[in-house]
Amino acid sequence: MEIEEYLEKAKNPVYWFNYAMVQKKVADKILHSIMDADVLNDTKMSSDLLINAHYHYGIGIENGLKALIIKNAPENVIVEVKGDKARLKGIGKKKKLTHNLLELAEEAGIFELGLHQYETDIKALKMVLRHLTDAIKWLPKYPVPSDNKSSFVFDNSIPAVLIYGFHILDVIEPLFKLFEVEGAECA
Repeated sequence: MEIEEYLEKAKNPVYWFNYAMVQKKVADKILHSIMDADVLNDTKMSSDLLINAHYHYGIGIENGLKALIIKNAPENVIVEVKGDKARLKGIGKKKKLTHNLLELAEEAGIFELGLHQYETDIKALKMVLRHLTDAIKWLPKYPVPSDNKSSFVFDNSIPAVLIYGFHILDVIEPLFKLFEVEGAECA
């Protein structure tokens, strides 16, 4: 990829919003495949597929949140160019790259947009974002995290079915609807 094309893609939120929606489609397909009879009866396979769906939802949300940050503060996209090589070094006020969805959501202003009506829904979203951060970092890729203290554990203040079933969509769907609208406005 030439530097000019790289810079265009790195600094244009349309590409990021589009990638967010592609990842959601992948996750939706995986989640729905769990309902196939041969998979539904295989607990291990169902669990592995669910983890992979969460990975793709997490990557989709990460890209959508970064798109919002890029859209609202394009000056905070840091790309280092050395010779014929360009490298993305940071997005956002902290000028770093992160997979931490809660940090990205806070910087993108998600909790001030009124996407979730009740405080319990906001709390559930924050917990889901912590879980999906783990999903991005290690869940579908490795059998264990980098150390025994790095894994997010739910505190049972929200129902387990919210995380381990289709109900996770109730919490994250408003984000993807926002990404879809914002992406269309940028295009």
